[in-house]
Amino acid sequence: MPTRKTLIIAVLSFVLVCTSLRFDRVEVFDQAELSSVSFGWPLPFVVQDLSYFSPPLPYSMHVSNPWEHM
Repeated sequence: MPTRKTLIIAVLSFVLVCTSLRFDRVEVFDQAELSSVSFGWPLPFVVQDLSYFSPPLPYSMHVSNPWEHM
């Protein structure tokens, strides 16, 4: 049975990992880089294909919600 301290640490860790994605930005310099943009800190753990965007380059990208552009 996990202790209360272990549960609190696990919840805080989950919250910190999820919020790190919201504040992570990646600089994209050409259209080919948009097909595989990696997010996450300190190790990239989310890779998105953002090639449907056509921003003015160079552009600072952030994590995109999958339901954001339907």
